[in-house]
Amino acid sequence: MTVSEASQVAGVSIGTIRNWCKEGEIQTTRTLGGHRRISRSSLLEKLGLQAASKSSRKYVCVYLRVSSESQRREGSLDRQKERMVEFVKEKFGLAEDDCLVIRDVASAFGQRQGLMKMIDGILSGDIGTVAEFQDRLSRTGSEYQMLLHLMKQNGCELVFAEQTIKDESEHGYLVREVIDYMTVLANRVSSSKAAKLCRADVRDEVVERTKEIEKEGCGLYWAVKILREEGVTSTIKGEERLITYSVLRKRLLQEQVSYRKYPENPNRIPKVDSPVIERFIKERCVISKEETEWSDELYAAYVTWAEQQGKRPQPRRAFAENVKRLGYKTYRSTKSRRRWQGLKLLDAR
Repeated sequence: MTVSEASQVAGVSIGTIRNWCKEGEIQTTRTLGGHRRISRSSLLEKLGLQAASKSSRKYVCVYLRVSSESQRREGSLDRQKERMVEFVKEKFGLAEDDCLVIRDVASAFGQRQGLMKMIDGILSGDIGTVAEFQDRLSRTGSEYQMLLHLMKQNGCELVFAEQTIKDESEHGYLVREVIDYMTVLANRVSSSKAAKLCRADVRDEVVERTKEIEKEGCGLYWAVKILREEGVTSTIKGEERLITYSVLRKRLLQEQVSYRKYPENPNRIPKVDSPVIERFIKERCVISKEETEWSDELYAAYVTWAEQQGKRPQPRRAFAENVKRLGYKTYRSTKSRRRWQGLKLLDAR
């Protein structure tokens, strides 16, 4: 309890409580912020109030934890606290001020000062009940069993606000162990990758070049391949590195640029015509309803024409989708080959 709360319980001034602390007549501890906290049991001993039962001198501890500082800023810790306080109120009839709320912002496998503080309270007998969500206190079965044994040996009860684990068999235990370890490792890899992306610097001219490639009908994967072949780099920690898909996509999202990912799938991309394909058809093809052309020959002619124009050819499927958007259709002429309806190469006439 705080110095003010102790003065109200003892019926003396705050100065008297502080003098008792200095003289060592009552036990005190310090919080992480350096604030003094007074042991309720030692204060009652000082006042000679030993008639109170042991259970009345124990706190209900609410344990809260989030894995990262970003989760805390997003309000995950506050929402967790609201649900836990409501649970304690319904189950024990206690308000928030009557509970000991301990918070941790750390991974389940990291150093947790709040957990150490809670264990100290259990060993000293100040904490009689620990309330938490099932996976906040521990993510592994071995650590959980040790904490549970520690609580039982010191007369502490563990209650869950939400218990999601129902399979208590040995097989279910092993499955949960593997899943928990994989979850933590995956989060570490994702956090490291996200931090790397946030430090990457992509120049404005790279974004403009990406938009030009998109106008040619290429998706983001193909655009990254083109940019890497052109030697385009991004800056990460002052070091120039070849552009990657994740870095470029992060920058495009920051610029609020909508970029299609799969140009070959018409159901997942906007229907826009490609001016490059349209110009190729006007220059190298005869347009007539009676004419047809093999798809292989048409694409080969397009590749040759694009290289002569100094442009990079589109992939075959992207080329076919762009031609279809211009209103042309294909049909199967043989078992394995298709023909374009309405087009004929000038060289083939």
